[in-house]
Amino acid sequence: MPMGSPRIMGGRYRLEDVLGSGGMSVVWRARDEVLGRRVAVKLLSGKHLRDRTSRRRIRDEARMAAALSHPHVAQIYDYGDMDGASPYVVMELVPGETLEQRTGDEPVPPALAFRWCSQVAAALSAAHASGLVHRDIKPANIMVTPTGVKVVDFGIAALASLAEIDEGDVILGTPAYLAPERLGEGNQVVPASDVYSLGVLLYKLLAGRLPWSAATTTQLLTDHVFTEPEPLPAIEGVPDEIADLCRACLQKDPADRPPASEVARILADAASISLPDMSISPVLVADGSIKVVEVGDDATTQRIGQPWRAMAALLALAVIGVLAVFALRPASQRTPAGAAPPPSAVPGSPVVSGSLAGSAQPTPSNPRSAPHLVSPDPLGPVVPVPGEVTPTPLPPAVTPPPPPPPPPPTTAGPGTETFTSVGGSVTATCTGADLAKLLSWTVARTYRVDALDAGPAPTATIVFRHGDEYVHMAVTCRDGQPSASIW
Repeated sequence: MPMGSPRIMGGRYRLEDVLGSGGMSVVWRARDEVLGRRVAVKLLSGKHLRDRTSRRRIRDEARMAAALSHPHVAQIYDYGDMDGASPYVVMELVPGETLEQRTGDEPVPPALAFRWCSQVAAALSAAHASGLVHRDIKPANIMVTPTGVKVVDFGIAALASLAEIDEGDVILGTPAYLAPERLGEGNQVVPASDVYSLGVLLYKLLAGRLPWSAATTTQLLTDHVFTEPEPLPAIEGVPDEIADLCRACLQKDPADRPPASEVARILADAASISLPDMSISPVLVADGSIKVVEVGDDATTQRIGQPWRAMAALLALAVIGVLAVFALRPASQRTPAGAAPPPSAVPGSPVVSGSLAGSAQPTPSNPRSAPHLVSPDPLGPVVPVPGEVTPTPLPPAVTPPPPPPPPPPTTAGPGTETFTSVGGSVTATCTGADLAKLLSWTVARTYRVDALDAGPAPTATIVFRHGDEYVHMAVTCRDGQPSASIW
């Protein structure tokens, strides 16, 4: 392609600049002149593409991938064949960097590895349910975005399978992630092949290295087929269940590996309980609800717990602290019998003590709208009455506020849809630039909202929970119309 002269593919995709290249393809940033949006166009090459059978195979897989809609899969938009010899695939342009660029050869915090790999496993589970196998799961085919990871290159995996092993024992692609059955006679391709690659990826993210110590490509391929992987080393924050999962994913026999859906569930559970790798703090927001903010190494995520439970826990801690302060106060600091009661003991006056005694403030009528001032001795001095035993004052009983209700149901209009799951339902719409927004949601009986990102965002999500059961609903928009993925 001559430099300086823009090329339009398929009469609508104007190529702008090269984003990356490999042995079998070149990826361009392009503009869709019809819809007015940025896309990625991958031009495929290789001697295997000279025959019609190979090109037809890639076209058929691109069609299958275009029907796959999932929040952790980069969408396929279009397929074409330039000059009848050079196929190309038009894909969603995903912002961010690849997992390979993000991590290199360094291990990542376990909670982050669990979360990323659970999202990849969820994407693979959806693909496998549609009869689609990726064939080339590796860090370079996973994008890290502000809302999680996205698997790219669905729809051109047929190309990888055609060109992975060339004449002269030259390996094209990434041999480190090839399943043993891919290297045998017939190049067997099954969903479990993706699970094997995911097991290698999970091991590398946690340990910072591969499960084998091969020095050459030939030795590495031999290890895939004949050598058992080294056990995952002991890593703080990695439970035995995850080490067992790695071992199961890396079984030589595809029939012995767990399905991607099971891998996604185990890793999602591990990500939610692996607290040492996250900073967690409750935050009281303007509407009176409690948000527990989890800060990981990637984009901050917010998990919203039931407000009344979080508030009750905070109040219980406050009561315990108050009683401890009173019990530990020396008797010499208490007001002697017969002394006049201080202002704080006069009925009807505000409670003031310590350094706040000279600037008493009226007790606010709405505790949510004013700061909560804590004095060194919140109970005030004890004033005993002669001849009577003065009981220890106790703070007033606290009734936890009820949880705030969800937004009222919104009447569906153009571009608005209601989606239902066993955990509950959501009503969503699309805003500018194809951003999804949850307008309202209803929680099914026995379930509660475990996590929420109502948007507007590229993917608006809500997670319903009942015990150890989770129901994920993710809403995305395309051409102004919302669609939902439920798992």
